[in-house]
Amino acid sequence: MNNINHIYIDGNDIKDKKIFHKKIGEALNVGFFIHGYGYNLDALIDVMTCGAGLNCVLYWQHSESSKKNLGIEYFNKIIDTLKEVENYQIKQCELYEQYKNDSPFKFYLE
Repeated sequence: MNNINHIYIDGNDIKDKKIFHKKIGEALNVGFFIHGYGYNLDALIDVMTCGAGLNCVLYWQHSESSKKNLGIEYFNKIIDTLKEVENYQIKQCELYEQYKNDSPFKFYLE
C-alpha cells in the first residue's frame, strides 16, 4: 500500500474559478501528470483519473466560503466532479496493473 497524500485547500483563498483551479492544480501537482492543465472541470477529472487523485485525500477547509465566492451552481459542479473521481474504478483504466494497489481518491468538506 502506498502512502496517502493528505492535501488541503483553504476555501477562504478561493475567490473565483480561476483561483480554485490554480489551488487544486498546485495541491494535486497536476504538472507531474499532464502537460498544460486546462483549468476547468473536464481537465480536472481527466488529470485525477489519470493518476493525480490516487493515494490522495483532499480536505477542503472553509468550503462554505468557497461556495459563496464560486456560486452554488459552480460549487455543486465541482462537488459532482470530485464525487465522480471518488467513484471512478481504476479497473477501467488501461494502466490498471500499474495502479491496482493504490488507494482511491477521497475528499472532505470542512
